[in-house]
Amino acid sequence: MNRCATFLLLLLLTVSCTVRIPENAVEGGSVSIFPDYADVTIPRIIAPLNFRIEQEAEESVTLFEYSSGSLAVKGLDVQLGMSDWHKIVADSDSIRVTIYTNRGGKWFRHDSFRFFVSDDPIDEYLCYRRIFPGYGAYRAMGIYQRKLSTFEESLVFGHEDAGGAEENATCVNCHAFSSCDPSSLHLHVRGRRGGTLVGGKVFNMRNPEEGGPNPTYVNWSADGRFIAYSAQKVKQWFNSAAGNILEVADVSSEILIYDVNANTIRKQPAIDSSKMVLMPVFSPSTERVYYCAAEPQDSVSKVRYAIYSIGFNPAIGLCYGRSRCEISAEEGSVSFPRISYDGKYLIYSLAESGYFHAWHKESDLYILDLETGESRALDEINSPDSESCHSWSLSSRWIAFGSRRLDGLYTRPFIAHIDENGNCSKPFILPQKATDYYQNSMFSFNLPEFVSGRVEIKKKRIFHSLENPLQVN
Repeated sequence: MNRCATFLLLLLLTVSCTVRIPENAVEGGSVSIFPDYADVTIPRIIAPLNFRIEQEAEESVTLFEYSSGSLAVKGLDVQLGMSDWHKIVADSDSIRVTIYTNRGGKWFRHDSFRFFVSDDPIDEYLCYRRIFPGYGAYRAMGIYQRKLSTFEESLVFGHEDAGGAEENATCVNCHAFSSCDPSSLHLHVRGRRGGTLVGGKVFNMRNPEEGGPNPTYVNWSADGRFIAYSAQKVKQWFNSAAGNILEVADVSSEILIYDVNANTIRKQPAIDSSKMVLMPVFSPSTERVYYCAAEPQDSVSKVRYAIYSIGFNPAIGLCYGRSRCEISAEEGSVSFPRISYDGKYLIYSLAESGYFHAWHKESDLYILDLETGESRALDEINSPDSESCHSWSLSSRWIAFGSRRLDGLYTRPFIAHIDENGNCSKPFILPQKATDYYQNSMFSFNLPEFVSGRVEIKKKRIFHSLENPLQVN
């Protein structure tokens, strides 16, 4: 092919790839997209918000207008290249999106919406447990991490990493981090060679009292010195009727605190042992421990948890003084307290009863102002289905949470911006490259946790032997 012919071919390809904005389009009203990213606030580093236009049409054009230009994309499946997307986001505080559709040879221009871009810092990764919503599928269970600026997802630790069926490895759960530090990964693995991974070392984390319940729900102190656990003996019930399919309740429970430096785990006698207690969390200053507590009842449906706090002495690793009630159980049962790293707010879930609110359709998120003591529902992010299992970014300007709002069956990861006054923007689902990803996926994404970098662990050494025998006091 001669140079002239090559030039003409390139010119034709360039023209054919140019997307023209339809002329003389008439008003078409609103338009639905999936996922619903209309008018969301996003961090500047987020991956492309790919979506599908849910409108009957023979063809469509989507126009993105940003500070220094515009970009048009053709087709009902709207996917942007990584470089184009990051150029658009880096250049703008607000991106205007206008969709045009063609039906019966007539073009319609639909109401525009926007992507609002925030410069508030967000952590680089999101870590979650990906799991089938059933039992016995441990081989498909694992702790995964997702880089927020791309679509890169990688397995952190899974069933096979703990020895698989050969070692009777089962549930992989309770991943947690100290101040979003990837090197502080905490992880329980159940099974014959099970144990607890804490910052790269493996422990036989157990109750100091012989026969007592072993540690489960976990929270690091911000300085990485202590880990608070609720130790529980748990029962589960399955309902055959429609509604809340699964209920979880405790037979017994208590609070334990592990001193990382001293390698000791201790009971907390200052916390009322007559109540059922769980889900302890440290204040950012490590001066108080917040936890959920409920009076024992003769029926699971009657159990209602409140949130209490108690003083903590880091010098001796013990709680002290009298507990005070922070959130009562008058409005329902509260669970999963999580405090912002700036110490201003505490977010919790509220449902009719119990504490395993991921399975409670009525569960909503609430926010407590720790300075004023005022609490309110986060109506701007709640939905008619379950919201639970939330976490804070290190900047205290973003929250991640699990929601079943798409179909009522699977928990998916959502992110929302939260300002200095505790007001949230419209949440957005974690972006995926394929626009139908969540419609085809049969996984739940449990406990999304922000992490400041990539989690790296030496899997070949994990759980082959218990390297650090735990001292109990």
